[in-house]
Amino acid sequence: MAEYDFADMYEKLLHYYRIRTSPVAIKFFADVEEMRAIPEIEIGARHMSPCMLVGAAARQNRTIGITTENFQVDYCRTIHGFMEKNERFMSAQPFLDRWNNNIEAARGHHAALNCVSPAVTKGFAVAPLQSGNIQDPDVCALYATPGQMFHILAAYQNIEYKKLDLSFVGESTCSDSWIRTKIDGKPGIGMGSFGERSYGNHAEDELLLSMTPTDLDLTLAGAANLRAGGMMYPVPNLGLYCGDLLEVKIAAFEGY
Repeated sequence: MAEYDFADMYEKLLHYYRIRTSPVAIKFFADVEEMRAIPEIEIGARHMSPCMLVGAAARQNRTIGITTENFQVDYCRTIHGFMEKNERFMSAQPFLDRWNNNIEAARGHHAALNCVSPAVTKGFAVAPLQSGNIQDPDVCALYATPGQMFHILAAYQNIEYKKLDLSFVGESTCSDSWIRTKIDGKPGIGMGSFGERSYGNHAEDELLLSMTPTDLDLTLAGAANLRAGGMMYPVPNLGLYCGDLLEVKIAAFEGY
């Protein structure tokens, strides 16, 4: 298990990007007792959605875990690997006349969803990243404004350049973000779906970024490099400058 200084990561996110909510550590458990051993964990006693947990960790600094009994719908159970994709899920009937006009479109949505599989998940837990309550998270999640998000992803590309192809499946932010990262280890971005906004308190001006702890560590190293080169957040706004732009030194474009 790799060791990370999550408190230091948090301080760097504050320093470089002025984030306003806590980054979140997310972990899937095959053993409920292992989840119960997390420091300060609250085990859900009510029906809750995973996005509610992520929102509570980010905005209330809570460490929470849930088991299959806590889910209010099989839809979320299936996406998070608590049950297999069954005939009812793949039929997509619940989505018909809500998100999709016809059954073919609804089935296309369900087929496109990233889902943790096979169904080996017994517990799902979240914690504020900086708390260190989850020492080996599968995923780190971060709410950020579009301006912050651009700079974070640019820092991700600074040391090891990789073009990012981000997905949009429609309803279900989790499928585009932390579920995708859990499955293939790649960064994901969620725009804030209906469920994420109504249950998870996703703010109007935010996006949700997910990445592995290793990639977050790499990103923050890239952030230091960008800052040293003059690329920093917030960007100084020169759009209303009325003088000669040749008189203004803009490090990002100097020499071009």
